[in-house]
Amino acid sequence: MRGTRVQAISQIENWIDRRDGGTFWCRGMAGTGKSSLMATLHKRLTIQASDRLENEGEAGEDDRTSVSARGASLAAFIRYDRNTKPSADKLIPTIAHSLCGLNPSIYPDIRTAISRVVRDNQSVLDMSSSAREQFRLLLQRPLMNIRGPLEDKPSLVIIVDGLDECQVSNEMLAVLAEGFGPDLPFMRLIVSSRPHPDITNAFKAVPPSAQLYLDPLSKDANQDVQTYIRSRFQDIYKKAPALKSRCEALHAVGNFTLQAKGFFIWAVIVCNVIERFPYESSLQRVLDTPSNVTVGSMIYKTALDSIIADKNDNMELKEHILELKQYIRDALVVIVANVATGEPISVPTFKKVVARRRGGLEPFSVLEMLGSVLQVSDKGVIQPVHGTFFDFLQDKEKCGDDWYIDVEQEGPAVHFRLDAVEMGLDLDSPIVQNAYHALFPAAQDSPSC
Repeated sequence: MRGTRVQAISQIENWIDRRDGGTFWCRGMAGTGKSSLMATLHKRLTIQASDRLENEGEAGEDDRTSVSARGASLAAFIRYDRNTKPSADKLIPTIAHSLCGLNPSIYPDIRTAISRVVRDNQSVLDMSSSAREQFRLLLQRPLMNIRGPLEDKPSLVIIVDGLDECQVSNEMLAVLAEGFGPDLPFMRLIVSSRPHPDITNAFKAVPPSAQLYLDPLSKDANQDVQTYIRSRFQDIYKKAPALKSRCEALHAVGNFTLQAKGFFIWAVIVCNVIERFPYESSLQRVLDTPSNVTVGSMIYKTALDSIIADKNDNMELKEHILELKQYIRDALVVIVANVATGEPISVPTFKKVVARRRGGLEPFSVLEMLGSVLQVSDKGVIQPVHGTFFDFLQDKEKCGDDWYIDVEQEGPAVHFRLDAVEMGLDLDSPIVQNAYHALFPAAQDSPSC
């Protein structure tokens, strides 16, 4: 968001311009905004590349070299998500593939150089057992062969976000910590992660050329969170103008900033809740929520409880409020149990597995209710606003009996329903119903619930 992370972005961009080899490590606890920062950097680099192409088109032949030599280009953006249980085995080929897709009018030799390596030795694409050798053969050596022309081009930035969310070998960590080296100074590698022991040890062995710690207790973090909340609330006031005077009277922006304690995820969930439920009761409920530096466990519970509490004014649903709560929980079980296998669930599959309930509720309506904690990706996949939400649901001590999900116990019944849907079976058919209750006699619901 405009006005946030100004210092951090400036630090990273200054490092990119230095062209001194090595790796930039952005580290911070969960919920401190690492992925948001990487997304902002991604956007800025993309816009800069677009502007540069436009300027080159307008520049004369004599000016073209000097214009193209400025700035940086995004060469690759790899983001790991714990909900897909990813592995870093294909990281190096993925980077190579992205490099081959760069604009050939600016980087005409890269694709040829890498393609030649693959053509001569296809086994180089499947060398996960030797990350260092694969990195040397597939990336370093071909780039070294054409480095002369590349030194006059914009720096090539590779971003690896969420490295801590994937399975990664110590050898791969060592390769990433070393980066492309001083002989390829135009290659700029940025890694973002939590400070997990293995990653920390790798960067201790080979110190990064620069690093950034996103400290939630810093003054910058507090100001960024406040800027974010203030901006979000300005948008909320446009949709719910009556809420503005009450927010100002309660000093909502300032108090929410204090509650967040520098954690962006807290601010995001709070704003999502108020945006979804712009009522004074929601405002007071969130203000009464104890802040928690373990990232969001209390605010997640408040977000879920708000869905139920703010339906109490709907007389049609009031008599079914307990059923509504159970339905929302059932929907979360389907999502979390599926994600636990490393296969996030799509919206169409979710709608088939989660049946319509009384009160006119459709499965998609439940997704909308859960919009403060869940989101749908561009590919139609259901995912959490932050990975810690699914951790919260599987931690009974944090979420309590009402929202706790035991994947080991409840997962098999969910996967029965998912398998039936994939086979094209009707969940309400007698055959499926009988099989479901025979396999899961303790289940109180039907497979279509």
